[in-house]
Amino acid sequence: MHHSLDPDATKQKQLDGENPFIEDENQLCTRVGYYYKVWRIQEEDKEHDKKEMKVCVRCQVHCHNNVPKGEDEMETMNLYTFNEHNLQMSNWRTNIDTSVVTCLNKEIHNNSFKASRWLIQALLADVDHIKFAFVSRKDMGMNDKHQVLATHTIRTQNWAKQLNLNLDDMWKNLKHIVTVVERES
Repeated sequence: MHHSLDPDATKQKQLDGENPFIEDENQLCTRVGYYYKVWRIQEEDKEHDKKEMKVCVRCQVHCHNNVPKGEDEMETMNLYTFNEHNLQMSNWRTNIDTSVVTCLNKEIHNNSFKASRWLIQALLADVDHIKFAFVSRKDMGMNDKHQVLATHTIRTQNWAKQLNLNLDDMWKNLKHIVTVVERES
Protein backbone atom coordinates (compact mmCIF):
# COMPACT_ATOMS: atom_id res chain seq x y z
CA MET A 1 0.00 0.00 0.00
CA HIS A 2 1.52 3.34 -0.98
CA HIS A 3 2.11 6.15 1.45
CA SER A 4 0.28 9.12 -0.08
CA LEU A 5 2.48 11.86 1.39
CA ASP A 6 5.81 10.36 0.35
CA PRO A 7 7.05 12.26 -2.73
CA ASP A 8 9.11 9.39 -4.11
CA ALA A 9 6.37 6.85 -3.24
CA THR A 10 8.81 4.28 -1.91
CA LYS A 11 7.41 3.83 1.61
CA GLN A 12 4.84 1.08 1.81
CA LYS A 13 2.86 -0.57 4.53
CA GLN A 14 3.05 -4.34 4.27
CA LEU A 15 -0.30 -6.04 4.61
CA ASP A 16 -0.70 -9.59 5.84
CA GLY A 17 -0.22 -12.12 3.04
CA GLU A 18 1.41 -11.91 -0.33
CA ASN A 19 -0.09 -10.10 -3.31
CA PRO A 20 -2.15 -12.78 -5.13
CA PHE A 21 -1.98 -10.89 -8.43
CA ILE A 22 1.79 -11.01 -8.89
CA GLU A 23 2.80 -13.94 -11.08
CA ASP A 24 6.41 -12.90 -11.72
CA GLU A 25 8.83 -11.21 -9.29
CA ASN A 26 9.56 -8.47 -11.89
CA GLN A 27 5.90 -7.78 -12.62
CA LEU A 28 4.54 -4.31 -11.90
CA CYS A 29 1.25 -4.44 -10.07
CA THR A 30 -1.37 -1.96 -8.91
CA ARG A 31 -0.33 -0.58 -5.54
CA VAL A 32 -3.47 -0.92 -3.47
CA GLY A 33 -4.22 -2.99 -0.40
CA TYR A 34 -6.79 -5.77 -0.70
CA TYR A 35 -8.36 -7.53 2.21
CA TYR A 36 -11.48 -9.59 2.72
CA LYS A 37 -14.21 -8.78 5.23
CA VAL A 38 -17.18 -10.93 6.19
CA TRP A 39 -20.55 -9.56 7.29
CA ARG A 40 -23.38 -11.58 8.78
CA ILE A 41 -26.60 -10.43 7.13
CA GLN A 42 -28.88 -12.97 8.83
CA GLU A 43 -28.63 -14.88 12.08
CA GLU A 44 -29.51 -18.55 12.20
CA ASP A 45 -33.04 -19.14 13.50
CA LYS A 46 -33.89 -22.87 13.52
CA GLU A 47 -37.34 -22.20 14.94
CA HIS A 48 -38.30 -20.24 11.79
CA ASP A 49 -36.16 -22.37 9.46
CA LYS A 50 -33.73 -19.56 8.68
CA LYS A 51 -30.10 -20.33 8.07
CA GLU A 52 -27.22 -18.00 8.78
CA MET A 53 -26.27 -15.79 5.84
CA LYS A 54 -22.86 -14.21 5.45
CA VAL A 55 -21.32 -12.19 2.67
CA CYS A 56 -17.62 -11.84 1.97
CA VAL A 57 -16.39 -8.69 0.21
CA ARG A 58 -12.96 -7.92 -1.17
CA CYS A 59 -12.19 -4.41 0.09
CA GLN A 60 -9.64 -2.00 -1.26
CA VAL A 61 -7.54 0.62 0.53
CA HIS A 62 -5.48 2.88 -1.71
CA CYS A 63 -3.09 4.53 0.73
CA HIS A 64 -2.43 5.59 4.30
CA ASN A 65 -1.58 9.01 5.73
CA ASN A 66 0.88 10.13 8.35
CA VAL A 67 -2.06 10.74 10.68
CA PRO A 68 -2.21 8.22 13.56
CA LYS A 69 -5.56 6.47 13.97
CA GLY A 70 -4.58 4.31 16.91
CA GLU A 71 -1.45 2.84 18.46
CA ASP A 72 -0.24 0.93 15.41
CA GLU A 73 -2.64 2.27 12.78
CA MET A 74 -2.59 5.16 10.37
CA GLU A 75 -5.61 6.80 8.77
CA THR A 76 -6.49 5.40 5.37
CA MET A 77 -7.60 7.08 2.16
CA ASN A 78 -9.03 6.10 -1.20
CA LEU A 79 -8.26 8.28 -4.22
CA TYR A 80 -10.64 8.84 -7.13
CA THR A 81 -10.55 11.10 -10.17
CA PHE A 82 -13.12 13.00 -12.11
CA ASN A 83 -11.89 13.39 -15.66
CA GLU A 84 -12.79 16.45 -17.68
CA HIS A 85 -13.45 15.43 -21.25
CA ASN A 86 -15.87 18.09 -22.45
CA LEU A 87 -15.19 21.76 -21.79
CA GLN A 88 -18.76 22.73 -22.73
CA MET A 89 -20.10 20.66 -19.80
CA SER A 90 -17.62 21.54 -17.06
CA ASN A 91 -14.72 23.86 -17.96
CA TRP A 92 -13.07 23.43 -14.58
CA ARG A 93 -10.18 25.74 -15.43
CA THR A 94 -12.44 28.79 -15.09
CA ASN A 95 -14.41 27.58 -12.04
CA ILE A 96 -12.16 25.42 -9.90
CA ASP A 97 -10.08 28.22 -8.39
CA THR A 98 -13.16 29.92 -6.95
CA SER A 99 -14.94 26.82 -5.62
CA VAL A 100 -13.67 23.27 -5.66
CA VAL A 101 -16.71 22.23 -3.60
CA THR A 102 -19.12 23.58 -6.22
CA CYS A 103 -17.29 21.65 -8.94
CA LEU A 104 -17.31 18.53 -6.73
CA ASN A 105 -21.03 18.80 -6.05
CA LYS A 106 -21.76 19.20 -9.75
CA GLU A 107 -19.63 16.16 -10.63
CA ILE A 108 -21.26 14.07 -7.90
CA HIS A 109 -24.67 15.09 -9.24
CA ASN A 110 -23.71 14.33 -12.86
CA ASN A 111 -21.97 11.06 -11.93
CA SER A 112 -24.13 9.97 -8.99
CA PHE A 113 -23.82 6.23 -9.63
CA LYS A 114 -20.02 6.38 -9.83
CA ALA A 115 -19.74 8.62 -6.77
CA SER A 116 -22.11 6.37 -4.77
CA ARG A 117 -20.09 3.30 -5.76
CA TRP A 118 -16.89 5.01 -4.58
CA LEU A 119 -18.51 5.95 -1.27
CA ILE A 120 -19.81 2.41 -0.70
CA GLN A 121 -16.41 0.93 -1.55
CA ALA A 122 -14.80 3.26 0.99
CA LEU A 123 -17.41 2.45 3.65
CA LEU A 124 -16.99 -1.28 3.16
CA ALA A 125 -13.20 -0.93 3.50
CA ASP A 126 -13.65 1.33 6.56
CA VAL A 127 -11.54 4.02 4.85
CA ASP A 128 -11.22 7.26 6.82
CA HIS A 129 -11.01 9.75 3.92
CA ILE A 130 -11.78 10.02 0.23
CA LYS A 131 -9.69 12.33 -1.93
CA PHE A 132 -11.12 13.48 -5.24
CA ALA A 133 -8.87 14.82 -7.98
CA PHE A 134 -10.01 16.90 -10.92
CA VAL A 135 -7.97 15.84 -13.93
CA SER A 136 -8.07 17.56 -17.29
CA ARG A 137 -6.19 17.22 -20.53
CA LYS A 138 -3.53 19.86 -20.97
CA ASP A 139 -4.77 20.19 -24.53
CA MET A 140 -8.20 18.77 -25.40
CA GLY A 141 -6.81 17.49 -28.69
CA MET A 142 -4.16 15.33 -26.98
CA ASN A 143 -5.18 12.29 -24.95
CA ASP A 144 -1.77 11.52 -23.43
CA LYS A 145 -0.98 14.67 -21.41
CA HIS A 146 -3.02 15.49 -18.33
CA GLN A 147 -2.85 17.76 -15.33
CA VAL A 148 -4.42 17.72 -11.90
CA LEU A 149 -6.33 20.99 -11.50
CA ALA A 150 -7.39 20.54 -7.87
CA THR A 151 -8.10 18.00 -5.15
CA HIS A 152 -10.63 17.85 -2.34
CA THR A 153 -10.62 15.52 0.66
CA ILE A 154 -13.68 14.50 2.65
CA ARG A 155 -14.25 12.25 5.66
CA THR A 156 -16.00 9.10 4.46
CA GLN A 157 -18.38 8.86 7.42
CA ASN A 158 -19.36 12.54 7.16
CA TRP A 159 -20.24 12.16 3.48
CA ALA A 160 -22.24 9.00 4.21
CA LYS A 161 -24.20 10.88 6.91
CA GLN A 162 -24.90 13.75 4.49
CA LEU A 163 -26.33 11.27 1.99
CA ASN A 164 -28.16 9.34 4.73
CA LEU A 165 -26.35 6.19 3.62
CA ASN A 166 -26.22 3.32 6.06
CA LEU A 167 -24.49 -0.05 5.57
CA ASP A 168 -27.15 -1.84 7.65
CA ASP A 169 -29.84 -0.72 5.20
CA MET A 170 -27.74 -1.89 2.26
CA TRP A 171 -27.33 -5.34 3.83
CA LYS A 172 -31.12 -5.59 4.22
CA ASN A 173 -31.49 -4.99 0.48
CA LEU A 174 -28.87 -7.62 -0.32
CA LYS A 175 -30.51 -10.08 2.07
CA HIS A 176 -33.84 -9.58 0.31
CA ILE A 177 -32.27 -10.24 -3.10
CA VAL A 178 -30.52 -13.38 -1.85
CA THR A 179 -33.75 -14.64 -0.27
CA VAL A 180 -35.71 -14.12 -3.50
CA VAL A 181 -33.04 -15.86 -5.59
CA GLU A 182 -32.87 -18.80 -3.18
CA ARG A 183 -36.67 -19.14 -3.19
CA GLU A 184 -36.73 -19.20 -7.01
CA SER A 185 -33.99 -21.79 -7.41
